[in-house]
Amino acid sequence: MIPARIPDNEAERLRALQELDILTADPVKSLDELTQTASAICEAPVSLVTLIDKDRQFFKSRVNLDVIETPREISFCAHAILGKELMVVEDATRDERFHDNPLVTGPYQVRFYAGVPLPTKDDLNMGTLCVVDMKPRQLTDHQRNSLITLAHQAAAQLELLRYLKRLDQKNRDLRAIMKNISLGIFAITKNGVIHEDHSEYLKKLLNNQQLTGKNVVDAVFRGTTNLNRDQIDQIHNIITASIGEDEVAYDTNVHTLPQEVQLNTPSGPRLIELGWDKIQGEDRQTDKILVSMKDVTEQRDLARKAADQQDALDMLRELVDLDHSKFVTFYKSASRFVAENLRLLEQNSTLTDDLVKLLFVNMHTIKGDARSLQFSRIVSRAHEIEDRYVKIFRHRMSELFNVKEMKAELKDLQYRLDGYKKVAVEKLGREADREASVQLDKDELHAHYSRLSQIHLQSLPESDRTALSAFLKFLNSSLYHKAETVFGEFQSYLPRLASDLGKPTPRLNLKTNGISFSDAGAELLRSVFVHILRNSLDHGIETADQRVKAGKDPDGRLEISVEQAGSNLVVLFKDDGNGLDLNRIREVGMRRGLCKLDVGIDALADLIFANDFSTANTLTDISGRGMGMSAIRQFVEKEGGKVDLLLHKDQMKNQKLPFSLRITLPRSLAERENAPLAKAS
Repeated sequence: MIPARIPDNEAERLRALQELDILTADPVKSLDELTQTASAICEAPVSLVTLIDKDRQFFKSRVNLDVIETPREISFCAHAILGKELMVVEDATRDERFHDNPLVTGPYQVRFYAGVPLPTKDDLNMGTLCVVDMKPRQLTDHQRNSLITLAHQAAAQLELLRYLKRLDQKNRDLRAIMKNISLGIFAITKNGVIHEDHSEYLKKLLNNQQLTGKNVVDAVFRGTTNLNRDQIDQIHNIITASIGEDEVAYDTNVHTLPQEVQLNTPSGPRLIELGWDKIQGEDRQTDKILVSMKDVTEQRDLARKAADQQDALDMLRELVDLDHSKFVTFYKSASRFVAENLRLLEQNSTLTDDLVKLLFVNMHTIKGDARSLQFSRIVSRAHEIEDRYVKIFRHRMSELFNVKEMKAELKDLQYRLDGYKKVAVEKLGREADREASVQLDKDELHAHYSRLSQIHLQSLPESDRTALSAFLKFLNSSLYHKAETVFGEFQSYLPRLASDLGKPTPRLNLKTNGISFSDAGAELLRSVFVHILRNSLDHGIETADQRVKAGKDPDGRLEISVEQAGSNLVVLFKDDGNGLDLNRIREVGMRRGLCKLDVGIDALADLIFANDFSTANTLTDISGRGMGMSAIRQFVEKEGGKVDLLLHKDQMKNQKLPFSLRITLPRSLAERENAPLAKAS
């Protein structure tokens, strides 16, 4: 056995570990989640977050291990912290460092080890995130990359804990400073002047050595940057009206005094927290007003950094296993909708129903896309913004139509979108925009592709035919998206949506007939089918129990077919659920004055496309807004297409009408994959 050498920076490393102050058995939930994830991804029975102390290896988080520490001299992790990269021992019995190690020869029978160091921001390795197995083995590339990514999260979590420890220490220090009068503490006496008994720290804070007898408004509050003249005059009036008067005068007005101010100092703006209290005489009059001034600039910065760090960790967990191309597509689409809503608000400062409907449809689509990818920070913010639009439109709460506030909400949503992008690029090392690697104008590329496709292949030498065919196939794959790929993306969306709605995950059957879509066509269908699938699972597909009672398979069936029809492209969608509930549609339509009792079936069915039309009994953050089907028609018609229903009236039972949704699109949005790449002759 070869024990690990002591790192050159051991003294600094141990000081940092002591500062961390977590060498206790108290669990840290975020670390436990990481070890459990590492164990699952790497298919390893044991996973650990280790901290290497002076003489021991301490297990801060552990999966399937019944001890909390081992001697440092037999530690695998003591070797791992000597480097910066993943350390893998595939078979410890064949490694001279470990072949006779008690962990290998003893009851634990360790054979395989993989560990990644956990550095501080000063490159001091505290320990590792590692996985252990009792049989020789290797890690796949995916497992190696995932373990490294999880280790980055664990290191960031330890840094977060350091921030919180420092923040807690600062709070303790501030309490000690208060006892030693190292805060800006002073009393205001009659005529609003500063009493002679004030803290030395106040002089430093206000950069003024002669404060006794000075008017408090002039000495303190005229040096602030966040109080206007009216607010400063209000402070003066409250002080004047309170001192020498009954306590009621102070108690009535104290809540209007500022709790925070920003002071201009030689070192820059400082955030000052204010405390106010009255000092009473025997007659219960207010003799003086006691004021404390605490500089909380660093404290707030640390708290903000800690919150930002936690946000980054949350986003990292949501992004780590997601195919980056899906994120790029979502980011572009969502950013485009945000920009569109900002443009609408810039150009339309007057409230109209059409404006709010457009704003809502765009936001509803962002939320649906974000939910499919489980981006919780985007879903929650989009739902809040969407809720404002609903209250304005449906509940006629016009006072909520505040363009400035609505723009600020959209900019905050874009800030969150950019936050995910920053984490993907900076923390996961992914390209900001994979599609940007091809610096070509796609319209020009389409034109060249069209012209090259007209060449008669048989008129060319064989080698040229082969080269041209290969090049045209490459252009085709670069310019178009296969239909099965576009619709196949929803396979990962369906289980989460079905679970949220308490439904079984349906099977999705595709028939694409070798058709591919342009960028615009693919983006349109992604936006449209977010709404189609949500409506299908919410209103069409029944629960497993209901389906079994109806003689159906417990799982639902969804069918999507794509075919060319003359100069158009037709996308058909159908599910094997309940169909349209005509009685419920008629009930809602009559209540809203959209139809009469004797309305025909075709007109009745078409009501599902009406704005703000919903047959849902309850509103959730998933559905019930009544704008999904309206959004589908709006998106498609904007691209020159059409949406209608094919009603299967011969299958209607108990006023439940099965149907297919037909989307007719211009041929320009698609390309057949098996279309001739060049003319034969």
